[in-house]
Amino acid sequence: MSDRLSASPLARKNSSKNSSMSTGDTDAAPSSSRDADIEKQTLLDRRSSKSMRAAKAVAQAPKQAIHQIIHSWFSRKFATGCAILLPIVITFYVTYSFLRFFDGIFSPLYKRFLGIEVFGLGFMTSVAFITMTGVFFSSWLGSWMLSFGEWIIKRLPLVKHIYSASKQVSGALNPVW
Repeated sequence: MSDRLSASPLARKNSSKNSSMSTGDTDAAPSSSRDADIEKQTLLDRRSSKSMRAAKAVAQAPKQAIHQIIHSWFSRKFATGCAILLPIVITFYVTYSFLRFFDGIFSPLYKRFLGIEVFGLGFMTSVAFITMTGVFFSSWLGSWMLSFGEWIIKRLPLVKHIYSASKQVSGALNPVW
């Protein structure tokens, strides 16, 4: 144990202080004692400042950890909410826009000629019109008219590219056609 004490700088300083006092050097004792006290105080200040910083870090660590956990939890829950709500909102928006578009085609006709205005009636008429178009062009007469119309469109310089692209997209969406 005494070997450990003698190995430390403070212990060496204290041993030199004791040796200078034992030799009878009275002038050196107060100054070395003062130096030792200053050095001891400096060492204690360093240790206490390190321990205070460590204590602050330890005290702040739970706060930071809790903040990070809450922030991480909030971010994940917000992203989950967006992932769930975004497709729903987009679906409703597209459906509503689709309804308004097709309702806007036939509703003015109903309002003008029949004097009635019902939201969705134009859409129902559009669905019936599209279905009837499909029925007609599935027949032999409609098929012949479609082929003739495509033949004319393929002869037009710019329109043939637009029609070809839109037909490819339509074919990808409806493989039966």
